[in-house]
Amino acid sequence: MKRVLLLLFLFTCAVCCVFAQTFESGGIQYVILSSADKTVAVERYCGDSVGSVIIPKTVRFDDEYAVKEIKDGAFYCCKGLSSISIPDGVTTIGYSAFMFCGGLSSIRIPKSVTSIESDAFSYCEGVTSIKVDRKNPVYDSRKGCNAIIETATNTLFTGCKNTVIPKSVTKIGNCAFFGCTGLTSITIPDGVTSIGFYAFRACNGLTSINIPQSVASIIEFAFMNCEGLVSVNIPEGVESIGGSAFYGCNALNSVKIPASVSNIGTEAFGRCTSLTSIVVHPDNAMYDSRENCNAIIETATKSLISGCKNTVIPKDVTCISDRAFFGCSDLSKITIPDGVTKIRFEAFRECSSLKKINIPSSVTEIGPSVFYDCDGLMEITVAPQNSKFDSRDGCNAIIETASNTLLYGCKTTVVPKSVIKIGPKAFARLTGITSIIIPDGVTGIGYNAFEVCPDLTSITIPLSVTGIEFGVFSYCRNLSHVISKIEDPFELERNPFSGISDDCVLTVPAGTRSAYIAAGWTEDMFKGGIIEK
Repeated sequence: MKRVLLLLFLFTCAVCCVFAQTFESGGIQYVILSSADKTVAVERYCGDSVGSVIIPKTVRFDDEYAVKEIKDGAFYCCKGLSSISIPDGVTTIGYSAFMFCGGLSSIRIPKSVTSIESDAFSYCEGVTSIKVDRKNPVYDSRKGCNAIIETATNTLFTGCKNTVIPKSVTKIGNCAFFGCTGLTSITIPDGVTSIGFYAFRACNGLTSINIPQSVASIIEFAFMNCEGLVSVNIPEGVESIGGSAFYGCNALNSVKIPASVSNIGTEAFGRCTSLTSIVVHPDNAMYDSRENCNAIIETATKSLISGCKNTVIPKDVTCISDRAFFGCSDLSKITIPDGVTKIRFEAFRECSSLKKINIPSSVTEIGPSVFYDCDGLMEITVAPQNSKFDSRDGCNAIIETASNTLLYGCKTTVVPKSVIKIGPKAFARLTGITSIIIPDGVTGIGYNAFEVCPDLTSITIPLSVTGIEFGVFSYCRNLSHVISKIEDPFELERNPFSGISDDCVLTVPAGTRSAYIAAGWTEDMFKGGIIEK
């Protein structure tokens, strides 16, 4: 039954696409919404140049049609659009309808508009004036605030660099100031209880923010990529800081977490590269920064959830959580104390200044991509007493002992002969590797194992390899020679060589060229040719 309904739905969609009639008039493409009601929507702007655009109230095709909607992305990235006239009669402005219209200086919403989708005016950094018709039943711009406010909920929906938030507003909505690069300061009045998803994302001119005590939650991504934000006041009363709320705030130098905060999402302060101080209020029941560690620790689980370049991991910490140090590019050294049992997903991703790492004997779990894009790593060691992992033969790598799988390597890694598999992303995004010897005995190479190794010029695949997963050598742009010793080539289901050098040569054993081509190792992958030797 479900299959029948799915097929019926797909058929209906296909019929609608076939019979939806479009036409162009005055540089605007329209789509007919209803032939019976004689209504159309603005589908996209297709004029040769953009300046002032007037959307007509009605447009003629085979009859007179009323313009009712502005569709998703209709004027997307029309950077030269200086002004837009939206006629009374339009009821809906779609998602991203005017997104990236940087030249737009003013917005006027007529009384007929009852639905405005998110991101409708995001990244319109040139806007200085926003007005809503006083007779609009859904939205308003009370007290000349230069914003769009949803009247019933008192939610500020869209703002600009000249917005003054009225005291009656109780919520800053999703994407309200998204991409408003000209916004240099804003006063959030006491009475606002929530700051929404992407609310101030990429407001690069914003240098400081004072969050009032009335705010209970800062939603995910609220201040993401506010690259000029130096200071933020998180007051007592805030209970939740969403994931990536301050992600990429590169100028932010210190964070104080009040006692009231009971939930902090993953990467709340990820990629805040200038952070030198993180302090949790001593009365906080959920989190702490014990021993002046410059980190946020979840008290009950002893998990370090957010660190910075000055973090000293306390001895009683048992877990380094997902992305705890993600993007901490100035972190040059860190000691993982004996007692830590888990290092989770991407915990040290993009810690590009980190030179050496030692895994203590207590660690029994290392998650995926823990050292992904740590291209400064020169030395990796595992304590000899560790029962789960090792760095045998001074290999400068982490090997899972039981499976003989090399999990993480660095630019000085020498793959031991006892290794039988190269793990996923083991050498991904490492600079300085020009070639690497994969010993005979390795049977598999995991997905994206060598992706985006820009200095890798040659690689030899030994006879023992029985499979290569997707993306293994993707975007190794200087990879010019692949030598395969495999005599009975396995089939490539997905291209593991996408984005390599245009003149890359594949060398294969004598008499096997046709077998390689039949197995999908084609000259489209190796434009320099496939030669036998």
